[in-house]
Order: sequence, then structure tokens, then C-alpha cells
Amino acid sequence: MKNPYVFNEVAHDDCTKIGVNLGTYTFTGITSDHPFGIVISDENKLEVVSGTFLKEDDCDPIKYYTGTVVVNVKADFGTTSYKCSKHGYMGGQDRLVFDSECDTKASVAWIEMRGCCREHVSGVPKRKRYLSHHDNLISETESTGGTMATAVASCKADCAANDLCTAFELHKTKKVRDKKKSKKKSKGYKCELHKATINSSTRKSKSCKKAKCFTKETSVPEGAARV
Repeated sequence: MKNPYVFNEVAHDDCTKIGVNLGTYTFTGITSDHPFGIVISDENKLEVVSGTFLKEDDCDPIKYYTGTVVVNVKADFGTTSYKCSKHGYMGGQDRLVFDSECDTKASVAWIEMRGCCREHVSGVPKRKRYLSHHDNLISETESTGGTMATAVASCKADCAANDLCTAFELHKTKKVRDKKKSKKKSKGYKCELHKATINSSTRKSKSCKKAKCFTKETSVPEGAARV
């Protein structure tokens, strides 16, 4: 066994189990060195709903993911295991158990605005009234391929898992030419996590016209504005 996965910053212990209840759980920081997979026998009870999926292996029926992996626990699945595609169980054999007594955390409610995220500041000159806060983002990550829905789910999970995150902005990355089809296509999506008081959005620029801004419901004061 090498480098056991760490859950909630608690040190690994072979003698303890990891309990989960109904709800959505987010696994972050999954690298290509340790692609993460869960042994799932019934997706009506336990399902991976988001993550960067790796190619399936005919010799291994488990689906492995990297990046931010979101798992939905729908019903009592009993006991199951998690694995690394390169190093096996890594301490995860029969370690994940359903426990109805585990605390459940209320899911985050989101407010969606069309355009790029901005903070509207009243009582200042017009040119300083809408702040982008690009100089103090929590993080800025890019994903390759996939759909807008998948990118939104992944970005939501990243923001929800970070207590400092108040909002996130998502837009397509710059298009590149496909040599085979002689057409330009977007490489993927860029996710920006904000910690400022985002309360408005703008669609003035070309890139912002297709962007989306999501704020945590408790982070947005009444009277959110748009430009």
C-alpha cells in the first residue's frame, strides 16, 4: 500500500472505516498519479456524478477519475471499497460504509447570473463601480473537453468545498483550430473561484457574453445588479 488517500485531513488508520450518509460528497485534489475509483454495484444507491473520467479498462470494471470527483449517495449501499488505478486499494478495501447516523451538511443554494462576475460598489466613480477581483482569486483552473453542465458541476463542487469561496465564474477557453475538421473549437472551460462579495455580473465583452457567474445564496446581498 502506498500513499493512502486522506479524508477531511484525518490521518489514515487501517482499523477505522469512513462513514457516509445520504447526500453529495466531494473529493478534491485527485491527481493523475493516483486516479480515484469506487467499487459501485448499483448506481441507484451510489453514483459518481462528476469528475475527469479516464478511459475504461477491459480488465478492470471500475471507473477512475481525476480532479474534483463528486459522489452522490442515494441509498444504503452497505460497504464498498475505493481504489487507485495504479496502486490498487491503497487502504480502501471495504473501508467505505453507509451510516445513517453520520451528520449531513445542507447543500449549497446557488444564484446564477449571465456574464462575468463583478462586485458592484455604490458611491464611487463609474469606472470603479464594477470590480472584477481577478487580482485576488482563490484559484483559476482549466478543464479540457466536456460539456458546460459537467464543468458547472465540477466548479460548484470546488466552490462549495471551500469556505472562503463566495462565487465562481465559468466560461469557455480560447478556441483552437481542429486540423482534421478545419474548424475552431473550444479547448474546454475555465473556472475562477472568488472570495470577494460578488453581487453583479457583466456581459459587455465578447467572452463575458457567454460566461456564467454563480454565487452562494448567502453571499449575495439583496438588490444584486447586472451591467
